[in-house]
Amino acid sequence: MLNHPGQLSDPLEFRDYPGSKLSDLLPMDQPLLVKVEVVRILESMVPGINVDGLERTFDLVWRLYSGHYPGYRACNTGFHDFFHTTDVLLAHARLIHGAVIDGFEVTARQMELALISALLHDVGYIQTLDDRVGRGGKYTLTHVTRGCLFAADHAHELGLRGEEVLHIQAMLRYTDLGIPRDELGAPDAPTERLGRMLGAADLIGQMADRTYLEKLPYLYEEFREGNLDGYASVEELMHRTIDFYAVIFPRLDWLEHNASRYYRLHFNAIWGVDQDLYRLAIERHKNYLSESLVQHGQPRLFLRRQVNLPPGLVDSSVQTYPIDLPPIPE
Repeated sequence: MLNHPGQLSDPLEFRDYPGSKLSDLLPMDQPLLVKVEVVRILESMVPGINVDGLERTFDLVWRLYSGHYPGYRACNTGFHDFFHTTDVLLAHARLIHGAVIDGFEVTARQMELALISALLHDVGYIQTLDDRVGRGGKYTLTHVTRGCLFAADHAHELGLRGEEVLHIQAMLRYTDLGIPRDELGAPDAPTERLGRMLGAADLIGQMADRTYLEKLPYLYEEFREGNLDGYASVEELMHRTIDFYAVIFPRLDWLEHNASRYYRLHFNAIWGVDQDLYRLAIERHKNYLSESLVQHGQPRLFLRRQVNLPPGLVDSSVQTYPIDLPPIPE
């Protein structure tokens, strides 16, 4: 049974807000800490919740992305990397928490499956060992379908039972921008709602990432390899990212129109901040990009944050990856 919306159990006590922006809350370049925070959020709603499935999936996906999972190459997509996955994982957990505070009725297992889906949502970018042509970006248009197949093929190792694979696959499909809305659906209402939340968290997590603008050149490379037309250069992608905001906000509203409210409820309950820190981070990025384009025309020259690249992607301009990632499980 979930806690009363007004209650928080000991594992997720009220904390003082340490700064002025989202990135002040947690070092997002340390995925183990992200996992700990996600578990704390779950335990605040269901004290003593069994998170073995989530832990198992986290370890599996980390091994997969780092090149230590049998039969697969390391992640070599600089935008859709393991850091993006953990960004989405936490954004999804926070969104669910806010919805539960607001009265959303969901079981502990349904929440765990939703977060397992977050961990799996981009595994379709990972190449098999015998796939030696190009990089994972070539799967841009098919990575969700490949991720659904991965979930089915590895259901036993992921601890998925019965029709749970179908629930995972249904939620993953909400992250595919290419699937028409009328073709999306789920086996039951809670799974559909959680799938919509995952689709929203995928977009929100990436756009609120403190290195979102710095990672756009890697997104361009993925688009180019995936044969997505419309971008002649990185600079054009950056210019058109302003238009992307205008397109994506209506989709976010369709996926989960209460997302901002839920984030405010979460941050207020945990940090005493009655704000949607994700939306503020996104607006900050948007404004900085707009100002750079207007004043300089070359925003890349004014992006200073270091991007940590996947082990399978070589870039001489970046020295280290990853920072304090979890050890490879035995």
